[in-house]
Amino acid sequence: MKKILLMAICMIASVGVYAQKDAKAMAILEKASANYNSYSTIKADFTITIENLVDETKSSQTGSIITKKSKYVLNMDGQQIISNGNDVWTYMEDINEVQIDVVSDDEGSISPVNFFTMYEKGYKYVYIGEATHNSKACHQIDLVPEDDEQTFFKINLFVDISTNLISGAKILDKGGSHFYYTINKFKSNVPTEDSAFEFDVNKHSDIEVIDLR
Repeated sequence: MKKILLMAICMIASVGVYAQKDAKAMAILEKASANYNSYSTIKADFTITIENLVDETKSSQTGSIITKKSKYVLNMDGQQIISNGNDVWTYMEDINEVQIDVVSDDEGSISPVNFFTMYEKGYKYVYIGEATHNSKACHQIDLVPEDDEQTFFKINLFVDISTNLISGAKILDKGGSHFYYTINKFKSNVPTEDSAFEFDVNKHSDIEVIDLR
């Protein structure tokens, strides 16, 4: 209860600070957006660490992603998630099952395809200062979702000063968890055919297909 109360106080205190979009933060984010939007494809290896403040537990996972505009392929923890921009396939290798659904377009939500440019819509932001993230000198910019119904209330975004690219982020969840995203390796303009963003059921014998569209 005490931790929940402290989180609520922090949320209330932040309202005035994030009432407008900070000019310095905007300039940094616009440079980052210009970089990402100039790439035909983005490929990255990453680590996600989840810290549950209520249970006092911590776990980490590694993964990789490649994006091409609204398309992506995400590999993490025995799952492969593929999207062609309209449909999304979630393949679970251990049970040989794929679920098919339509892509969600909720503004302000975080998805594999918009992680590198999530700040462009649906957020207020403020420049916090310089900070070290993943042994890199970074700008720290805090984002607050404009939609109060999001499951998180703040994102600490770290932008590499030397490259104007995102080094990582910390997402503060309303349920008492912190999600740490670290970009370990980054490549741009990797040649990738559109066919890579379609899940081919015929390549998996005896696969169970669950169509949720």
